[in-house]
Amino acid sequence: MYPRLTIYGTEAFMLNNSELSSLDFVISRFMKLFRTNNIETVEFCQDQFGFDKPNVLRARRVRNFDSKFIA
Repeated sequence: MYPRLTIYGTEAFMLNNSELSSLDFVISRFMKLFRTNNIETVEFCQDQFGFDKPNVLRARRVRNFDSKFIA
């Protein structure tokens, strides 16, 4: 599993769409690692390895945070 420090604690903050896109952009830059210009190739690899984008991971953490906060 990849380090979660990139989004650590962000579930407690309201982030706008631009900030969320910035988080995903960093991960999408793995194109250099895979030596490809095709974002679909990177997304396929991320899917195959269970590598969620920060936006998806953050949404999951926000739901968990909210449920604990309400309880």
